[in-house]
Order: sequence, then structure tokens, then C-alpha cells
Amino acid sequence: MSYKKDNILTVLKDLDILEYQKNIIEKRYGSEINSLYKKSTKATCIYKWSTIIVTTLSILLPGLLSIQKSNESLEIPIYWISWSISFILTLLQGYTKLFKVDRNYYFYNFNYERFISEGWSYIHLGGRYNTKDTHKQAYKRFMRNIERMKLENVNLEFTDVKDSDEVTKKKKKKEGETDLLNQSGTVRRESLRTSEQNNQYDSIDNNILQENNELNNVI
Repeated sequence: MSYKKDNILTVLKDLDILEYQKNIIEKRYGSEINSLYKKSTKATCIYKWSTIIVTTLSILLPGLLSIQKSNESLEIPIYWISWSISFILTLLQGYTKLFKVDRNYYFYNFNYERFISEGWSYIHLGGRYNTKDTHKQAYKRFMRNIERMKLENVNLEFTDVKDSDEVTKKKKKKEGETDLLNQSGTVRRESLRTSEQNNQYDSIDNNILQENNELNNVI
């Protein structure tokens, strides 16, 4: 994939734009392309090797377990080999999830190709640059798009931490609202219970007064 960035950086140097604009493109856009290339290459290597190892060990483990009982002299060695393979598989799967190997592989490769495509669109004044007649006129739009894409990458790179904080805050807020609702419900139930008791007492008092009046009338 290095030929992609080398070709596009070479062509960008020959564009009909001011010298300081070429320097800015080289320092900003070129450095970002080189950084994404290194990260995508590293992520691809880790992803492919981890996938190959996990797949191979996952196939090998059932085969060893199936022949474990066939030879008593090999039973103990095969047991420990199987245990070691299971331990390695668990570690690999845990590290893959912890360091987001799958996500990094897709993320860096996608963004590397995205930046390459953006550079070629600027070079041939296509896509979002088709309304500009020269590279000088499209320069500001190109650099603005590069900065926007860079900012999006930064937001996506740290989205897990951000989402985790937001989830924690929402959870605490929800728990607080739930506590307030529970307290409000408790107070409401207590007030209703007190009101019902008062009504019962008033009814008893009215009955007693009515009986006393009836007795007085009889007397």
C-alpha cells in the first residue's frame, strides 16, 4: 500500500499552487497519510497473525483431545499440551478484545483509503471539488475537509471512553431519578394511608354520634 501514498504525494508536489500551500499539504496531509499507513500496516499484521494463530489452535485442540485416550503413554503429555493450547487461546481472545484488534484493523485501513481518495479527488478536481476551476481555488476546501476528517477520526478513536463516561453519567442520573420517584411514591402512599385512616375515624365518629342521637330520641 506504500505506493499509494508515494504516488499521491509526488503528484501533489507538482500541482499549480503556491509554494507555502505545497508545504502545508506536505506537513499536514502528508504526515497524516504516513501516520495512517504505519498504523494500518501494523494493525493488519497483528490482525492477520492473531487470526491465523487462533484459527490453527482452534482446529488443533479438538484433534488432540480426540486421540488422547488412544494411547495411554501419550495421555498425560496430550493433556498438558491441550491445556496449554486452551490457555493460549483464552489469552489471545482476551487480548484481541482488550486492544480492539478487529476494530483497529478496519478503522485504520478504512481511513487510510479515505484520505487517499480525498487527495485524488482534489488532484483531478472531482467529487466535492468539481465546482472549482483550479487547485488554488480548491485548496481551502481541501484543507478544511482534511481537518474535518482528522477531527472525526479523533472522535471515533476515543469514542469508547466517551461513551463509557456518558453511560456512567446517564446511569447515575437514572438511579437518582429512580430514587426520587421511589421517595415520592412512598410519601404519596403514606399520605393516602393517613387520609384513609382519617376517613375511617371520621366515619366511626359519625356513627357514634348518630347512635347517641337515636338513644336520646328514644329516651
